[in-house]
Amino acid sequence: MPQIEVTVLSHLMIAGNGSGELGLHAATARRFEQGRWVPCIPATALRGAVRIRLEALLRGVGKRATGPYYPENGEDPADSKDVVYRLFGHSGPDGSRTGSKAGQLRFSDAMPRDPDAAADALQVRAGIEVDDFTGSVSKGKLFFHEVVESSSEPLVFEASLETAPDTSPKDLAVLRAALESTTEIGGGRARSGGEVQLRWLEGDSATERETASVVRGAPRAGGARLTLTLLEPAHFGDGGPRGNYHRTRGFIPGSTVRGAVAWALLRNGVDPDTPGFQALFVDPSTRASFGDALPVLEQEGELGGGGPKIRPATLRKTRNGDRRNDLLAQELARQRLNEVLEVSGRYLSPDLRSLRSDPEPPRPIEGLLLRTRTRLALDRSTGTAATGRLFSFEQVEAWLPETGVQEGTESRRTSFSTRVEGLTEETAQLLAQVVEAPVYVGAGRNHGQGRVRVEVCFEGEPEPSAEDLREQVARVLKLGKAVRRRAEEWAEELGLARADLAWDEDEVPLALVAQSTFVREEGKDHPLAYVDGISLSPHRALLQPDAFGGYDERPEKHRKGQESPLKPRLPAVGAGSVYVYTVERNQVASLLSRVLPALRKGVGRQRESGCGRFGLFEEVKK
Repeated sequence: MPQIEVTVLSHLMIAGNGSGELGLHAATARRFEQGRWVPCIPATALRGAVRIRLEALLRGVGKRATGPYYPENGEDPADSKDVVYRLFGHSGPDGSRTGSKAGQLRFSDAMPRDPDAAADALQVRAGIEVDDFTGSVSKGKLFFHEVVESSSEPLVFEASLETAPDTSPKDLAVLRAALESTTEIGGGRARSGGEVQLRWLEGDSATERETASVVRGAPRAGGARLTLTLLEPAHFGDGGPRGNYHRTRGFIPGSTVRGAVAWALLRNGVDPDTPGFQALFVDPSTRASFGDALPVLEQEGELGGGGPKIRPATLRKTRNGDRRNDLLAQELARQRLNEVLEVSGRYLSPDLRSLRSDPEPPRPIEGLLLRTRTRLALDRSTGTAATGRLFSFEQVEAWLPETGVQEGTESRRTSFSTRVEGLTEETAQLLAQVVEAPVYVGAGRNHGQGRVRVEVCFEGEPEPSAEDLREQVARVLKLGKAVRRRAEEWAEELGLARADLAWDEDEVPLALVAQSTFVREEGKDHPLAYVDGISLSPHRALLQPDAFGGYDERPEKHRKGQESPLKPRLPAVGAGSVYVYTVERNQVASLLSRVLPALRKGVGRQRESGCGRFGLFEEVKK
């Protein structure tokens, strides 16, 4: 993979970072690396500078150069044979999700070789505009920009350049000429800023070699745990932009993980028509299920209990954030009391203290570093921002903010963990090949975002021990005791006798928590409806609303004349939702041994994307 060396010869300012607390009009782009903010040259700026230079070189010798946007004359750009089209591609028509063409190049952000020196070089510059008639400062034209200042020892940045396997040597030679003749980048070029020298270097960087993906254990039937570690910031869209702002999720949806693995295998030369690929991704009877990848925020012990945990919808946090309280037991107790009080016309209302607390998000994302960046596209005629081409997006930074700050602590990259279910020995062997090719997740994959290091750990089919089963039964019985104790306390306060509650000593509540989005089938609106031989129905459900759907990247959906590449948005039950059943005490063990393996793999629709996974309720401790 070629490397690009960027030597900065003057001050550098590439807008894109938040202005911060200094009230700056523009701040140069930065990334959070190993506990500190360091300046970077965004992949979009590097890519744009090289492309503009290539267009200028081609037009200078009378050759055609395709612009970045869909041709206004209606000509099909697929008929174009110029090198810019092949290398860089182009966007689709305005307002359309179709018609775009991916190029053969992928630039990464250029990061400084000496991060400390680059961070120390960040300075604030004041600027003015002089009025042509008065010779003094124009009104309202005093501004402040954050820049990377130059010094006697120029800063050197490095970026990687990935090329498609079918890129011709002739095209690469033309690209190299354009790259090494690029002398300016970023803003302030009219004021001697942005002067750079670019070099094309062959071979992988040391960082890429150190962060190579790995496989642990021999491929086998059953399941595998995937750990995705961010090497670059990433953006996981949450359903579409709000105006010009794109928000990110704090987890990687199972459909995104599945698509990233499939594309990595295809890029590595796997034939999609082979039986192994069809069995892993296409055939409904054999395809594997890729679950949501949740952030790994604890360095030790987080994965020992089966991975990051989903919080139940009943969990609440006090508004000062110092205490958590799960409301499931008291809600079930209140339901039981209201059944008893119904004949008297009385009603036990919810505890007002619980209404003053806030629900916890089902997925633990508080430890992630989220930041908003701004992008723009330049108008080729004016050299300024093109109309309607300015937008902001939120991204997950590649390093955790709480590490590397205190002396003696070690910086840690942002990681996400998920489990793949339903592997055969053949599909497990194919999945192991994912570490042989670069893997990218989320949006902006061709613009310096989303590259990950993948660790595949084959675990086979878990075999719960007798001790595990006893622990699960104990959790069910513990919830039953908590419900009974709370109901009896309230009954005493209301002047009721314990006998009035009419408890059935042989019945206990069984609570199941959705570990992912649950897309129900018609006539089957709860998880146990999908387990053969189980006729139980929930007597209480505490649900979170959700929806499933998104962008459809299947090639047949993007043929000329098709205008509906969006998947249908399906109503769904959100992660953290709780279903409560009443079961016989002496049947708890046999029931759990039957239903938990099936619910762990997922039920309902969209199982291949990790939907419909359920686990046993467990009270979250502070």
